Amino acid sequence: MGRIGYQHTPEARRRISEAARRPRPRRPMIDRLWARVERDPKTGCLLWRGHVAKNGYGMMKIGRNPTRYESVHRIAYRIFYGEIPKDRPFVCHHCDVPICIEGSHLFAGTQGDNVRDCWEKGRGFTPGGAKGEEHPNSHLTASQVLDIRARYGSGERQTRLAEEYGIRQGHVSNLVLRKSWRHLGEQG
Repeated sequence: MGRIGYQHTPEARRRISEAARRPRPRRPMIDRLWARVERDPKTGCLLWRGHVAKNGYGMMKIGRNPTRYESVHRIAYRIFYGEIPKDRPFVCHHCDVPICIEGSHLFAGTQGDNVRDCWEKGRGFTPGGAKGEEHPNSHLTASQVLDIRARYGSGERQTRLAEEYGIRQGHVSNLVLRKSWRHLGEQG
């Protein structure tokens, strides 16, 4: 039976093996970062075109450890502004595009800053910023909420109102204290 494929000599196999073990020179992180971005002409965002994690943020391998990744927007922040401040450890986006690494779109903040930014832009933690009856988990209508507030203001007990509307007493408390359904304002 004839040979199948090319057979290396023992000396050639030894040289190939040695070459495979030698560490390859790694391109600097900044070069690897810029090689995978493109500008969106409409928004001005510099969009990462490399690996994107399930949470929607761009990720890049760092160092020699093949399992260590870091978010590219955090790497970009350090390139543009230096180290991330210890008292503001979150790198947030003004543009709300998780794969954007444009320096002018990034800012350092606290978790509170990040949540406040989210709410101020109407994103909140609800689908599409839905409020009141539009929220998929709503059990009440606006008129029911106003009725609960008015009846509580007239002296009716929270537990009685909770029973009538099929909600918990704590929910009634949040309604009358305007911790929920705040968008209704002072109408009731």
